[in-house]
Amino acid sequence: MKRALLTGITGQDGSYLAEHLLGLGYEVHGLVRRVCRPGEDAVASIVTVGPDWEGGVFASPTYSARCWNEAMKQSLRYAEHSHHQFVTYEDLTERPEIEVDRLLAELGLPPDPHLLNRYHDVAQRVVLPNEPWKALNDQPIQKRSTFNEVFNEIERSKVQRILNPELYERFRQLAGRHRKSTLEGKT
Repeated sequence: MKRALLTGITGQDGSYLAEHLLGLGYEVHGLVRRVCRPGEDAVASIVTVGPDWEGGVFASPTYSARCWNEAMKQSLRYAEHSHHQFVTYEDLTERPEIEVDRLLAELGLPPDPHLLNRYHDVAQRVVLPNEPWKALNDQPIQKRSTFNEVFNEIERSKVQRILNPELYERFRQLAGRHRKSTLEGKT
């Protein structure tokens, strides 16, 4: 039986693709991305695409910051579930091949050195004209922060007062524990 690993399986594209592949007889494994980026970076990214996403509600920096806090709390609630794996933005951008291989191992799948290249090829085909936030999906995974570029000093201050950085620090600690247990084979 062929197997498929889908990132963002609960999103619109991922859910349709999962149904399609299941219909073709694939064994489908999926990754759900919970917020795994520092709050400032996540809010800057969300606000950048905000006017085109969900009716523009995320264009507000303060609303997006509150949503980030809530998403982090939700992510942390899953921490006790053994079948959930945490990946931080830093780990994914600094060592994507290692993180992908770790996730494949957790799913009982063999390492695939070409997986990231195939992801970029497929990502180029799923960007629709009315989804500009997906325009960079075909780019290599890279760490970048646009917080200082996106917001002026007053907006940065408002966002920073709302964000709870301790939530992300706890997430990083949990991700480190999950990574260590996977690498040691103690899942």
